[in-house]
Amino acid sequence: MKAAGGEDGDSENPRRAAVLYRTNFQSRLFEEALRRYGLKYNVVGGFSFYERAEIKDMISYLKLVNNLDDSIALLRVVNTPVRGIGKATMDTIERIALETGMTLWAAIGHAVKEKLLPARACAALKNFKEIIDEARAMLFGNFTEQLKASMEDAADTSFAPGSLAAQVTKLETR
Repeated sequence: MKAAGGEDGDSENPRRAAVLYRTNFQSRLFEEALRRYGLKYNVVGGFSFYERAEIKDMISYLKLVNNLDDSIALLRVVNTPVRGIGKATMDTIERIALETGMTLWAAIGHAVKEKLLPARACAALKNFKEIIDEARAMLFGNFTEQLKASMEDAADTSFAPGSLAAQVTKLETR
């Protein structure tokens, strides 16, 4: 790849090459190398690795975990995978954010805390918020402390069957 973009090809007549691969997962390696050496490329007959929906979703999750104020990333992943947070719910969250001057993330927390939405929407938003909060705790190295605190806070209540705290409690009792 380095030779393809090397000094032998001038800017008016650059060298051309084709890279053929059999499976889509192989495209990432080629694309990264081409980007590293500043070579222009086109993907024909498929999607560029970074244009795939699941890759864009993962990048948006990572961006949101790193920066809760990234409303574009939040809007992309708030209902990915589908968790029952629809357009009407997000319209209400956006209206709350606009009226109060809050970020979308803060508006979600406010709406859940004050129960400004139907119970089902609040539960879905609370679940989404917990996922992002747990990911942030992992990022900043305080996940264990956060998990212990949430387990102590909920000691007298039962955990939702699929929740992380319920799974940890189940493992501890073995």
